[in-house]
Amino acid sequence: DGLAQVPSLRQANALAIQTDGKIVVAGFSLTGDTNLALARFNSNGSLDTTFDADGIAILVLPNNQDLFDIAIQPDGKIVVGGNTGTNDLDQDFLVVRFNANGTPDASFGPTGTGVIQTSFNAGDSLGSIALQTDGKIVAGGYTKTAGINFDFALMRITATGSLDTTFDTDGKLTTSIREQDLL
Repeated sequence: DGLAQVPSLRQANALAIQTDGKIVVAGFSLTGDTNLALARFNSNGSLDTTFDADGIAILVLPNNQDLFDIAIQPDGKIVVGGNTGTNDLDQDFLVVRFNANGTPDASFGPTGTGVIQTSFNAGDSLGSIALQTDGKIVAGGYTKTAGINFDFALMRITATGSLDTTFDTDGKLTTSIREQDLL
């Protein structure tokens, strides 16, 4: 009953298994606002206390966050993706990279926090991340446009954590998919 051992992890939405058999789960905690939470377990189900000293990493950022996908890089760094914002109508894509020991990766992102926040429109939701063989990260989900319309949204991030301007000139791409397009 390993997740019961993690009092601050309120909901786990994604998991990945490292090459050494350790299990990393990502989701959110309720420590005031909703914050990013990761936990790492040994293959026997016990918390891995070499990960952020107690097996649990919580990252407090402004606004609320939730994580929906996780990927482990070949070097052991952990990339998580989700949303940040004050409500469903004011959300942005969120990508965070952690070192293998559970600390935010200060070499990733424009501010040295390991965090990238990207807005397409007023209501964005990241659902999936994937690692390319060249170290770039692709994040996908949707963005809300005028009214109740939703578009596919993709962004690509370099290995150092900036938007990849070789991807649709600014690193971000939206594609309109409407019911009439499916006929």
